[in-house]
Amino acid sequence: MRSLLVYPALLLTWSAVAVTHLSGVWLYSRIGPLNWLVTGLAWLVALAVTALMVMAFGLHRRYRHAALSVSLSVLAMVGIAAVDWTSAFVHGYYHWHRDDFRALVEHAEAGRPLPENLRSLALQGDPIVHYGSSSIMLPALTGLVDGATGYMHMTVTRTGAFTDCLGDRCLVRWYLGDGWFWLDGGTRR
Repeated sequence: MRSLLVYPALLLTWSAVAVTHLSGVWLYSRIGPLNWLVTGLAWLVALAVTALMVMAFGLHRRYRHAALSVSLSVLAMVGIAAVDWTSAFVHGYYHWHRDDFRALVEHAEAGRPLPENLRSLALQGDPIVHYGSSSIMLPALTGLVDGATGYMHMTVTRTGAFTDCLGDRCLVRWYLGDGWFWLDGGTRR
């Protein structure tokens, strides 16, 4: 067994776990609670690859490589558990699409209908726009009857405050810039 050739498998499987966590908000908006199955499967595969590597190294008496595999896997697990992946996704998505978020506000303030590329900013459902004002909600997750979690453009608020989002009380969690905030609502995952 070529010891150094198996480490990319370890890196790949733990990277897949990190990607499922980073894309958790997006996955949940697309497949709902099945995202837990995808994330769980990624963890299971990563743990299985780690266990198989440790057993294979042990059988070939390469105990340092087995210990290194365990150490790298534990480091990956701690790193994945320590990161607030929702924050990373929310901030990253906003900064990646910042110009589109600005254009959406301009369209809303001018009372113009939204083009498709701006409508797709809402991860789930359609943007809720109050034309002529700057109150815009881009749902990422919506409840069955009411409530939402997502991006909201508001004129005045502060983080830690509560506001209404689709009939539910939402926590204003993060300020993203340009009047945009991330709200956590009644659709807790």
